[in-house]
Amino acid sequence: MTQRVRTAFAVIAGLVVVGCCAGLVVMIERGHDPAQTASVVQGYVAPIAVAVSLLGALATWWLSQRQGVAAPGALDAAAGQLRGRLRQAWRREARARGIELPAPVTVRWRWADGDLAGPREEIAVPAPPGLRPVTLGSPGVLLDEGSVTSLHD
Repeated sequence: MTQRVRTAFAVIAGLVVVGCCAGLVVMIERGHDPAQTASVVQGYVAPIAVAVSLLGALATWWLSQRQGVAAPGALDAAAGQLRGRLRQAWRREARARGIELPAPVTVRWRWADGDLAGPREEIAVPAPPGLRPVTLGSPGVLLDEGSVTSLHD
């Protein structure tokens, strides 16, 4: 099936769905008792919606099985292509943002104001036994500012 046929089918199917929904709304609004009409319509539409969903899933599965299993190595080749394209995209983005060099990128930081973060003293409190992280610097020393390359100097 060509892209043009699939697009036409999708547009027609979308219009049919919108038309059916609009028709149901009009039918409910023009009914003698809209609440009763809506309840009856819901009783008919719910099983139809479930059936259409299940048939759609079954058709998708059937079509995927009909097309056959990919050749050995096809998944690895596709992953390799994706990896290469993502690498190129991220390199372009890094270049556009000016963060390529120097490597590693220097990140400056400072403590947030008290209304954004808790007191610094709470960070210096040792974690319970078994939950302590690997010590990267002097334990209990809190830095006031720095960069990633000198954060734990």
